[in-house]
Amino acid sequence: MVITADNNTLYATEPDFSPQEIYRFDVTTDTPVKNAQGPWGRVSGTTLAVRGDGSMLYTSCQQAWSADLSTQVGTFAACGRELEYVPAIERLFVTVGLNVVEVNALDFSVVASFPLPGTAVGVARADRAGATLYVSTDAGLMALDLTAVGGARPTRAPIRRAPGR
Repeated sequence: MVITADNNTLYATEPDFSPQEIYRFDVTTDTPVKNAQGPWGRVSGTTLAVRGDGSMLYTSCQQAWSADLSTQVGTFAACGRELEYVPAIERLFVTVGLNVVEVNALDFSVVASFPLPGTAVGVARADRAGATLYVSTDAGLMALDLTAVGGARPTRAPIRRAPGR
């Protein structure tokens, strides 16, 4: 699930069902109302991201949809489990195997792919400024510097433990 920045619209998908479907809900009241549904069987991806202005929805498996779910507006060459949209730099980051793939959210071109250490890659989340992407791996928390000249550079982020642990 993902909610728009204005907190008025929620999108949901059913990644464990085949074929997958995608839904749009109005959540401006206490009772969510389904107001759109994507084309049956054409949705692919386990996680969703919505563009900052709410005009486009992305799936973690190669798809970009219009906000009203009536049209698949584009595809990109990255299909993975987790997806993060970074509005400050108009980029998507998809975890694909042991890599993070960077995709231009406007023209859907693949910008770069970054291999990560370990044997399992988990969730990827960016800071609000769009300067750092944090990725959980079984080798530890990795930080990708999104401001580096010539593309992101992975570094290992220090993990701070809470007092008493």
